Amino acid sequence: MRNPIEWILNPNLVMMNPNNPSSTKQYPQRMAKSWFNGKILCLLAACLLCAGTIYAQDDELTEEQLAAIAKALDNPLSQLWSLAFQDNVAWIGSNALEERKVANVFSFQPILPIPLNDDLMFFARPVFNMVTIPKFDATQPDFFDGSDTGFGDIILGAGIGPQKTEGLLYGLGGTFVFPTASNSIIGSGKWQAGPAGILFYLKEKFLVGVLAQQWWSFAGQSNRESTNHASFLCYFIYNLRNNWQLRYNPNIVVDWTAENDKVLLPLGLGIGKTTKLGKVPVKFILEGQYAVATPNLLAPINTLPVPGAPGLDAGIDWLLRLQVNFVIPSPFGDISKILKNKQ
Repeated sequence: MRNPIEWILNPNLVMMNPNNPSSTKQYPQRMAKSWFNGKILCLLAACLLCAGTIYAQDDELTEEQLAAIAKALDNPLSQLWSLAFQDNVAWIGSNALEERKVANVFSFQPILPIPLNDDLMFFARPVFNMVTIPKFDATQPDFFDGSDTGFGDIILGAGIGPQKTEGLLYGLGGTFVFPTASNSIIGSGKWQAGPAGILFYLKEKFLVGVLAQQWWSFAGQSNRESTNHASFLCYFIYNLRNNWQLRYNPNIVVDWTAENDKVLLPLGLGIGKTTKLGKVPVKFILEGQYAVATPNLLAPINTLPVPGAPGLDAGIDWLLRLQVNFVIPSPFGDISKILKNKQ
């Protein structure tokens, strides 16, 4: 059985593939009540860390300098380092459910570009995830009971591209998935790798672009199905006054192995704001999306000899994303170039 909730929720995540005998009684349900408190504590700890230790600057940042930082945060080939904390919530609807179920992925993403010379930038983005998904139980009237929470697989994307602040940006590299999940339902059980590419167009007022990634499994647990899937993380951003922005940041995902309902396509709108916490530049992002096309999360259940199982349908209805980026000094970059609107 395939469960695409993890790679749907997080733009940098990949599918969960619980195709082993121990997973036959488990599939998505209710979010654990403790996830909210734990994530808020993580955010508060990060705020204190950043505000107290990692951004020592004598002069206060001006609005123009904040605007330069805000623009650099959206540039995948910028010299700027940041720590991103992202929380993704999905509401799951089904013809078997009286009320929607909730799934969640909370991720930590250090964004750590390194200049190779005056022209080329090496970029790397590891992603560490805490996943909560509903759990399938064929003995329950609505086929769900409780939830599973654990650490997901680690994802690492890396590549090289030219350093630019405006115009056409591009980069090529690779993307990897390491089977580090603490729960077989949450992880794929497979080592995965594939190509990654970025193509962006930046101007003073707007940005459009895509980060494309493709994964194939090449090793791992022999009792888990092979994986073949892709993610197209799109960016449509319009910059407003006072470092606000409107944004649409869908993650279009495709499971090439699925017979039907291969694609998730969300439509939505979000806002972003770059400001300061003490002397630390911080960017807040809030975005809501509605899935106009979604995989059937219960498709594998339709073949089970369970009364009422044939014809079951469940999919992502709504998505909500909250992200906070803390800017930190890079030992390899020169933030003064960014503050002067040049890199």
